[in-house]
Amino acid sequence: MNKKLKTLIKQLGDEKNIGSSQNKGWAYHGLPFKDIEIKTHRKNLEKRMGLLLSRYDCQDKTGIDLGCNIGGFVFGYQLHGAKMTGYDYDFASINLANEIEAIKHTGAKFFCKPITERILQEFDRVDFVVWLSQFMWMVRSLGAEDALVFMYDLSLRVNDTMFFETSLEDSMAGKEMVDMKIISKQAVRNLLINNTCFTKIEYLGYFEDGWSHRPVFQCSAPKTEWRGATATIRRTSADTIRKIYADNTMDGFSLRQCRANESLFLKRLKDSPHFPQHYGNTELEITMDYCGVPLTKENMPGDCEKQVAEILGALYDANIVHRDIRPANLLVKDNIIKLIDFGWSCEKERAMIDFPKGLGWDFRPGFPEPATRFDDEYSLRKSIRWILAH
Repeated sequence: MNKKLKTLIKQLGDEKNIGSSQNKGWAYHGLPFKDIEIKTHRKNLEKRMGLLLSRYDCQDKTGIDLGCNIGGFVFGYQLHGAKMTGYDYDFASINLANEIEAIKHTGAKFFCKPITERILQEFDRVDFVVWLSQFMWMVRSLGAEDALVFMYDLSLRVNDTMFFETSLEDSMAGKEMVDMKIISKQAVRNLLINNTCFTKIEYLGYFEDGWSHRPVFQCSAPKTEWRGATATIRRTSADTIRKIYADNTMDGFSLRQCRANESLFLKRLKDSPHFPQHYGNTELEITMDYCGVPLTKENMPGDCEKQVAEILGALYDANIVHRDIRPANLLVKDNIIKLIDFGWSCEKERAMIDFPKGLGWDFRPGFPEPATRFDDEYSLRKSIRWILAH
């Protein structure tokens, strides 16, 4: 190891920026180079890299690492065929990373900059993001509101995947996480569901390095627009969506009437947490709250049976038959199951009047025979069973 590298390593830990927990002469984590010896707080970089690499093929993909420290993950991904950029606000760490790059010539790039909205202006889109144990420091330095805005805006710029980890109730930024009620694995999942445009949030476990109180998640399938048979849904912010009905007919039925149905019935159901909140409408559009991600076996709430009963009870009390309950119309947010898409709903006495012949598909009683009845309880329970089996 050359003299300049030794000098730069000794300078680590000189400045204590927000989030810097390095002792003098120590790095936060290691490097994928056996010939560069350095003391590190977090061990097992190879195993940590292995978990992420097993979940995502980074070959020829562009990626960024937010809070990259001396570049362990940046160099690791670069050696596996990615094109990486690392950001950190610790000058000594970035200075060392740039010197290592000058020696190893991996093609990695490093920048010493505060991790704020300004960073997002430096690139249009990337394929993946590594964001490990930095979010809590962003909350401490910027405040929760700005950190959440950053999280959503970042997700809009990701083509494929974001790997995410944050502290919970530890001695680092534990207070900030407690204040935000981020105190459990489920709370981290909800944080990602509510504040990113990713539609698939998977819990990967814990890194095998002794920091077992920090759950790791893979966020993928970013999406802000959905096109259905009757309408286009656009996510307009972290909190709201806009549903735009087509101005035509389906099997002879006006889709304008679907918009009117949805608006009417969501207003009736406004006091229940299990349905979209109606914020306003025009002739062909409805503005509603964002209701989360698809309900899956992995994110099924533990009190599913209780919530199913609440959904059915609310529909009964409002004199509504949904008529199109199926897995695609079940979402989850903040551990609450949401039933969406009320365009074909009606009052009980009209359940067998005016509907496309395929409505409800094989989650309807008697399908594929012509519909003789709709049974929301049958459809909802069958949908839940189907989700748990897949």
